[in-house]
Amino acid sequence: IFCHLKAVSVLVYCIGNDYVAVIGGCSSRTTALDDCFLLKTREWKFEKLDVRLPEGRHSHYAVAYKNSIIIIGGLDIVAEPVGSCLELSCTDDVWQLKELEFEMPLPSRYGVAGVLTEDLLWLLGGIQLYMTPGLLVVNLLHRTWMEYRLKCPGPQSLLHGHTCHRFADSLIVIGGGSNYFSFGTSLNLTPFVIAVPFNTTTI
Repeated sequence: IFCHLKAVSVLVYCIGNDYVAVIGGCSSRTTALDDCFLLKTREWKFEKLDVRLPEGRHSHYAVAYKNSIIIIGGLDIVAEPVGSCLELSCTDDVWQLKELEFEMPLPSRYGVAGVLTEDLLWLLGGIQLYMTPGLLVVNLLHRTWMEYRLKCPGPQSLLHGHTCHRFADSLIVIGGGSNYFSFGTSLNLTPFVIAVPFNTTTI
């Protein structure tokens, strides 16, 4: 029986087959898992891959990118935010995992939502120690990144537990909100739109 909480799943195509990759997460026994599974869509059976994340993580983000899966952020086994970016790739039916090195270390955060446009990964919100995350733009080709500050409608200034989707030159944000440990939780009551410079070439 497969029981993972706060894992990520990505639909991938490898060697003529469609799979759903399930990466990390947590369980009733482990606070952060380091394993990776494939759900075979023809047999509807899980296969455990012979790779492990360098550190267990949950509440991370993953997306299919070319012939691989990009895994970024999350919380580790001691509930510390993770800043590493991993690439899980398939070559000749062999899965390999490696860490991507950037010119500057990526911010350590979790609970982000994102979209991919060609080689740019746009990560919105999340939770990071000692600061409020904005819109993090990661160039997967050149291994660089930059961050835009956000002006969100309403009282919320921290986005997590949300989803986002590209629509023209904007991100549509649905759900989520922010935690104010002194004043309670603020929820995003309605979808809102954030203008995004998708055509940027300066990253």
